[in-house]
Amino acid sequence: MYYARWRGEITGPFSGLQIRQLLDKGRLTRFHDISTDRLVWRQVQQLIGTTPAVATSNRAVRLEALDGAQAQATTPPARPRTPARANTASAAERPTGPFLPQLPVDYSFLPVTELFQPGLLRRPVVRWVLIFCTFPLLILLAHEYLAWGFAQSAWLVESFFCFFWAVFFFHVMQPEPTLWKTGLAYALFTAFIGIPALLLWQQVPLIKSFYSGVASHGILPRLLGFVLGVGLFEELCKALPFFVINPRRFGLRTPGDGLLLGIMSGLGFALTEGVGYSVNYWQDNAAISTTAVAKSMLNFHGGSAAFDQNMSVLMSNLAEFYGGTILIQFVRLMIMPLLHAAWAGVVGYYVGYAWLRGQWGSLFVGLFLVAGLHGLYDFFQGTIYFVIIAGLSVALLLSIMVHHHRAAASIAKEGAY
Repeated sequence: MYYARWRGEITGPFSGLQIRQLLDKGRLTRFHDISTDRLVWRQVQQLIGTTPAVATSNRAVRLEALDGAQAQATTPPARPRTPARANTASAAERPTGPFLPQLPVDYSFLPVTELFQPGLLRRPVVRWVLIFCTFPLLILLAHEYLAWGFAQSAWLVESFFCFFWAVFFFHVMQPEPTLWKTGLAYALFTAFIGIPALLLWQQVPLIKSFYSGVASHGILPRLLGFVLGVGLFEELCKALPFFVINPRRFGLRTPGDGLLLGIMSGLGFALTEGVGYSVNYWQDNAAISTTAVAKSMLNFHGGSAAFDQNMSVLMSNLAEFYGGTILIQFVRLMIMPLLHAAWAGVVGYYVGYAWLRGQWGSLFVGLFLVAGLHGLYDFFQGTIYFVIIAGLSVALLLSIMVHHHRAAASIAKEGAY
């Protein structure tokens, strides 16, 4: 069986005969991608005119042979395609200009019928685009008409960015559909149970001593505070659902499942942390603004013209201050859910690896590796090094995802990880 992909949307499965029919009708062009396992993709134009054997996923798929076998089983033997027919099919796709190919005749100027078809909303890409388009507008409606305060609206804003990354990783990894519910449970656990537990841990004298190092003026105590305090215990907080929620009951089948559940736990952590930072940012801004205006009024001496000039300078400074706060907050909303997901995802991968292989030493290696990256990121805040460490963290997550896909594909025939 074959799958077709066009601009990220996958359709199928199709038999070899159906693929050939779609090509003849012009509904499948030479620019579509074809795959038998949805892992290895090749363009149709690479398959047409080549040898019948096409290598995908360590096995040879003979498209022409499959077409002939299915045609003999269902219909009388078809006549071989003549050169004139082949040339006609090629002409339907022949470019009319230097870049643009000719559109097949099935394309209409305004596809109104597709717009009102019930099957349109069944497509995941359509649903997600509509959700991401309308969700921010619903936040504004809730804030305006339900009279929600800033703190309540901040939960929705942070949820939007976390939900975006959750959909992205689920689409890339394509796990079992039931893992959505498990991942949501992990995210909610970390957001509303794990972080309060972390705040209690910070009151323990030994753990508190590690955290106190971040305020030190010495380089080594400050570095240890970020790595062994902030980094280590925040990553332990994100890994807590693995040991509270029974992995056997939720079907932890591969280390990839652990990676995805770790990502969801990290997004739950980013949700609560992001809301806290957002509220604190603007509370501090309100206090600073009130203090600045009060001092300006108390220290003012002069006429109305001087007052207007003094207030103009003050408002300009406050506007710049607010702009910087918005910039910092917006960057945090975009990047911190991804970074927390990356760090927790790597730990989750090693949790799954240790659980399924019985090699618990790998869990400690992965945990301290991630704690080091997390701590160094906080230690080098405001320098070029924290940008490099952020890139390394995401690259590490992506490399593990690629490794997992290759490992899963190579042993799929055995039916076990």
